[in-house]
Formats: sequence, C-alpha cells, structure tokens
Amino acid sequence: MGEDTAISDKGCQDMNNTHTKSSNNKSRNNKSRNNNGNISSDSKSRNINNRNIKNSLVYFWVDYKWLIMAGLVMAALAVYLLLTAVLKKDSALYVMLIDAHTPVSESSMESDALKALELDPGQYSTQVLNSLMFTDTDSGNYAMSSLSRFMADIGSGKLDVCAMREDDFIKYDESGTWADLKELFGEEDLPVQDENDLLIVDGRVIGIYTDALPALEGYECYPQEDCRGAVGIVYNAPDQDNAVRYLRYLSE
Repeated sequence: MGEDTAISDKGCQDMNNTHTKSSNNKSRNNKSRNNNGNISSDSKSRNINNRNIKNSLVYFWVDYKWLIMAGLVMAALAVYLLLTAVLKKDSALYVMLIDAHTPVSESSMESDALKALELDPGQYSTQVLNSLMFTDTDSGNYAMSSLSRFMADIGSGKLDVCAMREDDFIKYDESGTWADLKELFGEEDLPVQDENDLLIVDGRVIGIYTDALPALEGYECYPQEDCRGAVGIVYNAPDQDNAVRYLRYLSE
C-alpha cells in the first residue's frame, strides 16, 4: 500500500514537472514571438522612415532643383571671378605683326618682349600676334577676320605696336592710325637714323622699315622681296612708354 502511494506521488510530481516545463516553453515561445513581432515592427518602421526621407528628397529636388542649380552656377561663377582677379596679370604691351611670315612662335616673341622691357613675368604679360594676314593669304575669310581684329583693337584702344606691308601701312595712315615717332623719341633720338630706313609721310616719321631692325630680321619677319615691311606705334597706344622701349629693343 505504501508503495502504491509513493508511485502515485511520484507520478503527480512528474506531471507537475511536465506541466511546468510546458508552461515555461510556452512562455519562452510567447516572448520569442513578441520579440520577433517587435523586430518586425521596428524594421517596418525603419523602412517607412527611409521611404519618407527618400520621398521628401525627391519632392525637394523636383520643387527646388532650378534654384539649386542656379545657386551652384552662381557659386562657380564667383569662384572663377575671384581666381581671375587674383591671378590676373597687367598687360604691358600688345603687338601685331601682320603678314609677317615668321617661323618664330608667338609665345617666344612674348617672352623676349618681357625680357626686353625688364618686367616680372609673374606680374605682367605681353601679347604678340604674328599669324594675322591681310594680303598674303588665299582665304578671304581669314583676311577679313584679321582686318576686323586689327580695326577692333585699335578702336578699343588696346593695340600698342603694329607692323605690316609698306603699302598697307601707308594706306592706314590716311585715317591717322600711326603716331609720329619724332614726337615720341625726339628727332635726334630715333632708334634708326638713316632716312632710307624710316617711313616718312608729309614730314612725319610714321614707321621704321622692318629690314632695318635686327630683332625682326632675327625673327625672319617680312621676307617678301616685292614689298618691305614697316612697324610703328599706334596713335592711341595704351602703353606708349613700353611701345617706345620695344622699338628700341627691335633696333638693337
């Protein structure tokens, strides 16, 4: 009888343990499901937030893209203007050698001009154009383009020194293009003294023949045999002092 009671108590204990384990398992499962539910809910919330942010950015771009682009353009322009102002060099001399037919590059001539004027290349610049043509070209368009450039730069007061064929040089003197070199240098101080090397019109020395200037001869300018070249200073040259110094350099 005692054994039956013990067995019965043991069976009850086992059932209680089994029930307890089952309850614990259910509780853990419920917690796991709750945790999974919370994670899933958080994930959905994050996805919704991300979509909302993306949609907001899209709407913002659609509504304000032109203002943004205009702002970027203005900022880029401001930076460009600032750099231009900081890095800009002062122009010391502007020279045109028209119909020159020289093999020497423009940059080489510009460098020589800076050295001749004894100017700092970090602060000053010179411009020498030696490829323009009025007559010695088969391209009528190029001749017209060269002439337009010549007239525009004289009219705007940019050009200092210019050389061209003698017949063209005299033609443009009819409109008072060239300064009288006697007034700029003084009659006794002209860089060339031989009258045969000076282009004189009505008592005015408007130019010097290029074959009398060693520097231009060294550049192999104006090799044409049918017409001599002449160089002079424009009447409204903005850098007249440097133009005078440049002609002296050409004569040395």
